[in-house]
Amino acid sequence: MQYTNDLSTPRRRRTANLRAILGCLVFALATVSTPSKAVILVGQSIARSGALAPQGEAIIKGTLAYLNRINASGGVNGERVVLKTLDDAGDSKRAVDNARALIAEGAVALYGMAEGGPCSALLPVITEAKIPLVACMAGSPQLRDPFNRYAFPVRAAHLDEFASLLSTAAGLGNKTVALIHSDSETGRLHLANVTRLSRQRGMELVLPVAVSGKPDTKAIAKQLVASNVDVVLNHGSFSSYAELIKEARAPCFSRSIQADKNLRAWLARPARARSCRRLRRSRIRARPRFKEHMRMT
Repeated sequence: MQYTNDLSTPRRRRTANLRAILGCLVFALATVSTPSKAVILVGQSIARSGALAPQGEAIIKGTLAYLNRINASGGVNGERVVLKTLDDAGDSKRAVDNARALIAEGAVALYGMAEGGPCSALLPVITEAKIPLVACMAGSPQLRDPFNRYAFPVRAAHLDEFASLLSTAAGLGNKTVALIHSDSETGRLHLANVTRLSRQRGMELVLPVAVSGKPDTKAIAKQLVASNVDVVLNHGSFSSYAELIKEARAPCFSRSIQADKNLRAWLARPARARSCRRLRRSRIRARPRFKEHMRMT
């Protein structure tokens, strides 16, 4: 296959991103010391049921497609890579139980999780087992600070995403901000960050909305419309946020709705994209910390 540095089209950019993400796994496997055996077992705990199942299944399909290609080319150090996936439905406790079971079976790495809660919950597990957690597609601050030599997140931190979105909003003349966030320690940390980032850009956070469990999207949409807020930021489930956008558009809510890249798949359908013409997504790249990892190897 011929590679190119031309990233001028969305398809080429997506392909380059996929290579980078899955390349992290190959890099980690190549540096793992394992006894000689026929296969290298990689574990994955991800949502295959519940509201997050469509996202989980898409990640699994992409991972298997890449690993099939790697195995067809001789594997890693001559050994075939086998992926074993367990369903956690996006639940942190189930993710921890799954990870321990996978490690007990001989998994040398955990790969390709998507939610911040489960990813962060696995940090003590991978530190104890001394195996890499590769390609967590989550922006949780715990995955980056303090630095963990076994964690290889591939998504930019939420702090960077919020900063980019707010800079864009301020440049368009927006002044007031609403934040939908989880009613959790991480969610409250995001609330403090968005409050600070808004002030730095001459904006004001006027409507914080804390949610737990399944949010009442109709009630939240009414709050947004009544507040007449300029910009809405989200930290939480992409599926719930997608429902909120539909509810907010129904009463002709004309303000800008800012989101992160979790909504990419939901917006892929043209009818949905047309209903969200004012929605903007952050396009922040993660900053790999391979130098720190290599120094500690």
